[in-house]
Amino acid sequence: MINHSNREPLSANCVIRAALSAELISADDVINRGVDVEQVGRSHSVFKLSLAGEPLAFIKSFGETRGETDGNIARERAIIELARSRQPVKELVAAEQKWKPNGMELATKPVIGKSAWEVDKPGGGSLSVEQAWTELCAGVLTRLSNFHRATRDIAENNGKDYPALANQVPWALKLFNGDTPKELWQTPTISSLLSDASQTPALVGGIRCARRLWRPMCVIHADLKHDNIVLNDTKAIIIDWEMARVGDPAWDLAGLCSRFLLIASHGNGWSDLEHRCIALLVSIYASQSGLDRVILTRRVLQYIGAWTFMAAIQHQSTLNSNELSKSSASMLQKSIATFQQAQVIEEHILRHIDLGKT
Repeated sequence: MINHSNREPLSANCVIRAALSAELISADDVINRGVDVEQVGRSHSVFKLSLAGEPLAFIKSFGETRGETDGNIARERAIIELARSRQPVKELVAAEQKWKPNGMELATKPVIGKSAWEVDKPGGGSLSVEQAWTELCAGVLTRLSNFHRATRDIAENNGKDYPALANQVPWALKLFNGDTPKELWQTPTISSLLSDASQTPALVGGIRCARRLWRPMCVIHADLKHDNIVLNDTKAIIIDWEMARVGDPAWDLAGLCSRFLLIASHGNGWSDLEHRCIALLVSIYASQSGLDRVILTRRVLQYIGAWTFMAAIQHQSTLNSNELSKSSASMLQKSIATFQQAQVIEEHILRHIDLGKT
């Protein structure tokens, strides 16, 4: 549990005062050069601090944790600490910015580039979906694999030197094993979804199977969605490490894949385009990491099912009614279809990987 020192999260009207105290900016900057603050965060309060119109820092302010479904500052601080001594971590993580630590806030330097969310939307702008996905894989996977390999030793002693990163099974994999995070059942808009899902054998069995496959092999981001990736030419920086932990690298890969499937998919089943694109990701990562492509494909698929179910829960939780929305229902059906068709999908993906080698 984080010590928040009984303070309220940072607000926009005191960011400048805090930046002055940290000597990140000066009184002359405020008077003569112009300092602006813009709130840009969603799950946490995040503020963009700009000097003379140019981004200077992003300040994230953490309030009281909501439980297992929420991140915490200790994990993100541990990743920043790792970046000081491990080059593969440093290459993937936004640099720390000067700030007075108080247990609730951290500041990072701005990352220049464009969100992978923009790159991988349907059509990818001027690119096809497949072209956009290929560019995203090229920009992310080598660096991600290097990061995972560079943190395997931390997994070997379960974060002994970095206790904030100790292995914890993601909440989505706990849903039907008797240890579901209590805050989920305390959210009225998703109670019906969870209750109905618990009566769906394919979904329950798929989530339980995914949990059995969990292998804590290295430090992972654990919330690797497209909007947490910034691309600059062929390089990627990953932000928002508040969910980081020792875990299964296939969980990170499944995060990327599930968001791609929800963007590119036109139905509940899997298309040949989706088979090809997931095959590309597995093939690149397997060659970079040395992991067996068959075992990796199997774990990624089970985790995709869990990720898409988690997306349905998260989307439904933002609504004003517990009546299942069209979008939530679509995500739920995609999850069920992934679990039901896992063996066939696996065969299609492996066939595409083999064709790519010929």
